[in-house]
Amino acid sequence: MELRKALQDFAKVAADEAERNPAFELRLRKALGLPEAAVDPADQDSTKPGKSGVRRHKSRRTPPILDPVELILHGEPLLRERLDPLTVEQLKDIVAGHGMDPSKLVMRWKSRDRIANHIVQMAISRSQKGNVFLHR
Repeated sequence: MELRKALQDFAKVAADEAERNPAFELRLRKALGLPEAAVDPADQDSTKPGKSGVRRHKSRRTPPILDPVELILHGEPLLRERLDPLTVEQLKDIVAGHGMDPSKLVMRWKSRDRIANHIVQMAISRSQKGNVFLHR
């Protein structure tokens, strides 16, 4: 009985977090082999209170739709292919969501190609972090 209760509690916490956090829901769906859910545009309105009743600030960006570091592990061409159809705003969502602009300069850029190149370079850099300790 103790295991059953623990698993039920775990599933409830995971389901609650998936409802609040779209990025977590996407990762959970991938891990479980479920199709990606269609996003309801009404749910994306950041000025409406969410399930928690808390209003999100108007300037808060939407969650990123992909993880560039995860994609770069499969090769730079794949990452560039996935970034190619995205708009400037979607690219900026990726930059903001993954903390790729500590100086807040990229968010001012208007060129889609410039932002995409920055994402690729940051993804390459992050994917290679720690590799220096692997080679002797």
